[in-house]
Amino acid sequence: MEKELISCALAQKSGGIIIKNRLAIILAACVVLTLALCLAGCTSPTPAPSVTPTPGNNTTAQGLTFTDTNGKTVTLPKPAEKIVVLNSDCAEVLVAIGAKDRIVGVASSVKTNPSVGSLFANVTDVGNWQTPNPEQIALLQPDVIISYASSPPKNADQLTQANATIVQLDCGNLKTIVGDITAMGIITGNVQQAQEYSQYIQSVIDLVKERVAPISATPSVYWEYNKAWSTAGNSSGGDTIMYMAGAANIAGDLGNKTNQQPAVNQEFVLTKNPQIIMKYSGFSVTNTTLAGFSALRNDTMARTGIAGVDAVKNGKVYVISSTIAYGPKAFIGLLYMAKVAHPGAFQDIDPAAKLDEYAGRFVPGTNATIVFYPTPA
Repeated sequence: MEKELISCALAQKSGGIIIKNRLAIILAACVVLTLALCLAGCTSPTPAPSVTPTPGNNTTAQGLTFTDTNGKTVTLPKPAEKIVVLNSDCAEVLVAIGAKDRIVGVASSVKTNPSVGSLFANVTDVGNWQTPNPEQIALLQPDVIISYASSPPKNADQLTQANATIVQLDCGNLKTIVGDITAMGIITGNVQQAQEYSQYIQSVIDLVKERVAPISATPSVYWEYNKAWSTAGNSSGGDTIMYMAGAANIAGDLGNKTNQQPAVNQEFVLTKNPQIIMKYSGFSVTNTTLAGFSALRNDTMARTGIAGVDAVKNGKVYVISSTIAYGPKAFIGLLYMAKVAHPGAFQDIDPAAKLDEYAGRFVPGTNATIVFYPTPA
């Protein structure tokens, strides 16, 4: 019995020693682990996994993509640093979005444009917009050549020697102006500026649409371009302005995409008896003074085949400058057209003041010449 008690005591003592040894081992392991963690914290951190940014809607693995006025998808490897512009309306957009310094060459018509020509006095002249000088353009080493979509250069095949991408943008018709401005933002990389600019124009379009929506009356309009009896056909810039302003184009059923200025005659105009006449002044009409606009109006009103229509009888004959009838400032032309067609709905709107605001905010000098005559009530 005593032996059993002694054996039991020895066993308890031995078990205690074993437990103490195990505790010591565990504590030692914890100390080692703690030291290892501390040492790891003192060394350089492991780099976080890299994240590849998701391309935006305009970015592909090949570069920047956008759609031109004709609906063609165009891809550039990077934003253009040097641009040749054959289209004065696109030149104006480039100025408005802060990319004027990218323009290294312009067509002669850009330099003589009454609205923006003075801004390009020191830029190289590359010749006629329809047949620009390919050798001169090649010397400028542009990344992009911007031409009209509706009238691309006749010698486009010769321009390939410049090793530049030819982009066809009109920047003219109110139907496509926002998309064209968006494309210009992608071309230059000035996407935010382009968005601000297009939103400004769209806000005016939306204002006019909102005000004319509840009006059922649609006064008839004869819109005449420079040449007598050359009118605004379907889908033309003038047709778009009339439609958006809540007016009816008497030649809206004529013309097509390739012939937007169909010819009519005095019998056609007399039969239609328009309530309003809009006479276009631009390109071949160089007298942009008040006296010049007044003379053009008087000549139009006195012409055989027009003198007897309601528009003349009621003094509703107006001269509109090409600078606001087509191009990025066509929204100003829209305001004038809406004010003439629906004076009561636009009594508080001053298109001239809006043009002054545009010139101060986006393109200086674009309000320097007369653009509409006479001033609507």
